[in-house]
Amino acid sequence: MAKNKASTARRFYASRCQQGMDGVQAEISLTIDGADMLSVDEEPLLSKGGKNIGKIRCQNGKVSVYINPVHCIRPNNCKPFGVVDAIKIEIVRSMVLEAIREYLKKYLQNEYSDESYDLGSIEVMQAECNLTLKVKSPELLSNVVDMFEKAFDKTTTYRKRKRKQGFEKKTLSCSTYVPKKYFVKIYDKTEEQHEKGNPAVERNLLRIEFKFYNEYLKRVYKDKTLNAVLTREGLAVLCREYKTVFEEVENKYIKPYLNYCVQTVFESLTSSETGNEIAETVARHKDLIVDMEVLRKALKRWYTDYKHIEDRSSKVVYYYKKNNFGIPIGVLETLKMFHNAAG
Repeated sequence: MAKNKASTARRFYASRCQQGMDGVQAEISLTIDGADMLSVDEEPLLSKGGKNIGKIRCQNGKVSVYINPVHCIRPNNCKPFGVVDAIKIEIVRSMVLEAIREYLKKYLQNEYSDESYDLGSIEVMQAECNLTLKVKSPELLSNVVDMFEKAFDKTTTYRKRKRKQGFEKKTLSCSTYVPKKYFVKIYDKTEEQHEKGNPAVERNLLRIEFKFYNEYLKRVYKDKTLNAVLTREGLAVLCREYKTVFEEVENKYIKPYLNYCVQTVFESLTSSETGNEIAETVARHKDLIVDMEVLRKALKRWYTDYKHIEDRSSKVVYYYKKNNFGIPIGVLETLKMFHNAAG
């Protein structure tokens, strides 16, 4: 039975939750004599009907299995296995356990018995949960990933040169990890699927994905076996944890970074009285204006708190939007969209 002990998020609204389970990694040690000598290369984990639902390998008697529940019910994982799919999770669990059973029978042959291996008790070592939403444009998608990349202390970032645009590149993904807790990746899901040969996948899909590590799962689940995790309750726990860590990322990284951006732009505006403070500031700190709202908030403070005159920030923002100065628009709106969709 799953029990959520780590969650600190505010109330979770399952009815508007759009995130869901993706990959689940589990391990089992073989108990036969000489098991430590048995190794088998990685191969697809196939359901009874021949459907590829993951991958499995054996290394020195330890079987590692990576399961993707979504592949049990859909041709790709562009949409995660969410609470709306929970009605099918019993079928998925049965399909997964049967596939593992057939794998063990294949290689252990007469050494295998259901009495020796309680497959439902296999320990889950990692679990992925993601939220994937369509955004307005490829440029906005790249700008959102850029914002996360700048906010995190340390990231691995993947950029790709835009076709026919010289040396300009778009940011396709960034990732970072919190040791013993989780790994987070923000990326262009459409681009990933196109590179895998799935051109029909919907455009402008942005994914924010968390991979929870074993130490974190121990805190979240009282029982983190396949029989506990691949259940309605286990799925709900994972989705609630997604909201918890999403808000943690917002509060620990995104909000402080945005405050820093606003403060830096504001201080730049106050640093001179040339009459061209706004244009000079935009040119000097364009990399910190990760969304037009950053400029608007800094301008509002400059007008009202520093110059003590009527707030003209809306007019200035309108000018920069109208004349297409390349300042991102919609990044914070997209972040809010993900926040709300997390339940």
